[in-house]
Amino acid sequence: MELWAKRGLRGLEAADDEGAAYLRRIPQGMMIRVNVLKPRNVKHHRKFFALMLVVHNATGLWGSVEELLMELKFRVGLVQQMVLKSTGEIVTVPGSIAFHSMDDAAFEEFYEKCLAALCEMAGDIESDLLRQAVLEEIST
Repeated sequence: MELWAKRGLRGLEAADDEGAAYLRRIPQGMMIRVNVLKPRNVKHHRKFFALMLVVHNATGLWGSVEELLMELKFRVGLVQQMVLKSTGEIVTVPGSIAFHSMDDAAFEEFYEKCLAALCEMAGDIESDLLRQAVLEEIST
């Protein structure tokens, strides 16, 4: 069972009726395991792609934002190993930044690593200048 919760005065509370009903079925004192994930903020996701667009447009070094993203994932270590079934060869592929792959905290960490890497990749520009350019991009 997956349920949404919010932090209230008494601790975590179910965010909806279905979750509350489920929690009532758990006996007092029973130990349960809870996986806590803070959902991703779609505005933060948009800010990330604005960051990518600003660097792509300013440098002209990559054929597309997708190419830049692919290189960036390798640069910051968002990769995984897989075995090709046809040959048995082990290859490294970029990881996913899909909403189900990263919660908000993990995405924030990824964003900051990317910002630092992009500053280097774009010719050692200052991170404050890049942050400002992203804010300007998302405000238009």
